[in-house]
Amino acid sequence: MKNLSAINNRLTKTHTFPVPQRDMAAIAEIYRIFYEEGFAIRPSPTYADLMTATDEHGVQRSYLASEENFQVLKELELKNLVVPVVGDFGGPSALRRVGDYVRSHHDAVRAFYGSNVGVYLNTQQTQAFCRSLAALPASPEAWFIESDGVRSFASKLKGCPADKARTKR
Repeated sequence: MKNLSAINNRLTKTHTFPVPQRDMAAIAEIYRIFYEEGFAIRPSPTYADLMTATDEHGVQRSYLASEENFQVLKELELKNLVVPVVGDFGGPSALRRVGDYVRSHHDAVRAFYGSNVGVYLNTQQTQAFCRSLAALPASPEAWFIESDGVRSFASKLKGCPADKARTKR
């Protein structure tokens, strides 16, 4: 508890950051996990798991599954068609801004790589994530790629609880 108190003091008193109670609770939980697990913490799924995952037909689709897949991704990156997004996927704006950008270029999302973001979202954040996904200008043939496989974007939205993804595109 002494170290956790020092973290709180550093944030709120030394740096004078306003830290809401829910954020301090999250910091305390992370601290507890590091304290109990130490260096044994491993993300799940691991990067190796993600790169060897298969779609619903048992086909590996990662960019490392074949030379052809790697070259496709390399070409997309060379054309600046892969847009990495760092932001709060469970928040109200990160994905919405992606949608604004895509719409401003008169285009549509054809693939969305969500990795294992769902693992880190609470119920409220999952609802916001689903609403934001539903608001993206996605192609009818778009794919959603995540740690447990690849599926159509429409299928991902159908997997969201009924009231969570009703925002119109």
